[in-house]
Parts: sequence; C-alpha cells; structure tokens
Amino acid sequence: MIATILPFVAVAAAGDSTVAAAITGGKAAVGLRYRAEHVDDDAFVDDALASTLRIRLTYDTAQWRDLSMLVEVDHVASIGGETYNSTRNGRTTRPIVADPTGTDLNQAALKFARGADSVTVGRQRIILDNARFVGNVGWR
Repeated sequence: MIATILPFVAVAAAGDSTVAAAITGGKAAVGLRYRAEHVDDDAFVDDALASTLRIRLTYDTAQWRDLSMLVEVDHVASIGGETYNSTRNGRTTRPIVADPTGTDLNQAALKFARGADSVTVGRQRIILDNARFVGNVGWR
C-alpha cells in the first residue's frame, strides 16, 4: 500500500512544497506495553513464562489537499529469554503463549476528509462498540 502511494507523494512534493510541510508537520507517537503471562499446564513438564515488550511507532501526517496518511508499526521483543512456546520459536516442550517476537505493519492508511465527511482506505484498526464482535484484543 505504501509503495503505491509514495511515488505519487514524491511527484507532488516536487511541484508543491506543502506536501513536504504535511509530511514534516505530522504527529509521531511511541507506545510501550509490557506484558507478563505465566502458564502452568499439567500436560508439560516445564511451565511457560512470557515477558514481552510491545513497541508501537505511529506517524500521522498533517492534511494536504484533504488527504493525510497514517503508518503504524508494532515490534514485540522478548525480555529475559523466550521460556514459552510462541508457536514460532520451536519451544514445543513448553505451553503456548501466543505472543511471538517480531515486527509487523499494524496500520497503513490514506484518509480523505472534507468537512464532517471522511473516507479511509488501507490497513486500519476497526473497533465497533465494545469490541465484542468487531475489534482487537487489547491485551495481546
């Protein structure tokens, strides 16, 4: 998605300096979330202890001709070693804690907003009401 949008932004930036102002005038945010989970499963000899830190980097550009862009990347790091089965690390002698380490693109969206109306296209977080049926799992 970003690869298809960036060439158009680069062409527009060459002819209009306000695109550069929209990009440099955006808002950056960093979010940190520490999580610990212990699993004692009788089917396994060893317990699982997951100690992870999620680092979320978000950048939201300022508006340019009713357009803005949002990019958000999540990185999950294991703190103190992976003494759990993340489903990806091969530690099958321990119970599963579905919190694998790695970096993922969480959101990448292009937003068109004029007045009270807006349309957002791309990969985005959608949470409806209390997230019971449509939403994310906030603790993962």
